[in-house]
Amino acid sequence: MTLPGASWASPELTLPETSLGSSPYQSFSGELCDTPTDVFTVPEGQEFLVTMVVTTTDGGASHHGDWDDNHGAMLLNDGAVLLAGIAIGQKSTIPVASGFGKLPVRAGSTLSIKSLNTGGCSHHFYLQGRLIKEGSPYRSFYGNSASGMDILTVESGKPFIVRTIALSSREWPNHCHVWVDGVRTLHGNTWATTDRSHWGSGRPGGFAIGMGALVLNEGSTLRVGSETPELESQCDYYIAGEYMNP
Repeated sequence: MTLPGASWASPELTLPETSLGSSPYQSFSGELCDTPTDVFTVPEGQEFLVTMVVTTTDGGASHHGDWDDNHGAMLLNDGAVLLAGIAIGQKSTIPVASGFGKLPVRAGSTLSIKSLNTGGCSHHFYLQGRLIKEGSPYRSFYGNSASGMDILTVESGKPFIVRTIALSSREWPNHCHVWVDGVRTLHGNTWATTDRSHWGSGRPGGFAIGMGALVLNEGSTLRVGSETPELESQCDYYIAGEYMNP
């Protein structure tokens, strides 16, 4: 793996969220192997905001939440899945694959990355981000809706604005809806939440590229699912946003 790189801020650049230190920016690249490669351990008292991660793999959707059943890659945080499959593949256009991501990693956590069923170290990765003060407003969620359809319940005291919703499925139903407090808010067939660069031609949906602005009030619950709550929707989801000042 190549040595991490550092980007230096110019005198004109103002970054009020960055933690103290001369270089909050970090970047890493190297071979992508079937065994995890440790990339970065977040210092105490800080968070690491992943702004971009890309690989040369082209993984698909999960199978009942199992991302090992494809030829893709997986970004891990202390061994737990942060991103996988389509989200980290070479065709992805979601914000965290395009340089506009805000995927927070807590203090003391170790980021690692691996390929899936690709044979040794036959692929490559690039990851970048910046260190910010601990306690940032950013949140992100990644998983499969069959494992639990409720994604986020907004904490008390502040509203939450959802910027990114990217959904994908390889089993019926072939699209999933977004629900807020039991009310369907985004119909899956609008393509607003679909990364079309992977599934077909056309412009990716607005939420899929991080241009959404869905405001959730305190106590509201965001859910991903099919027409009927009893059905397993089998949708992989990546959802990101931030808490707003009241």
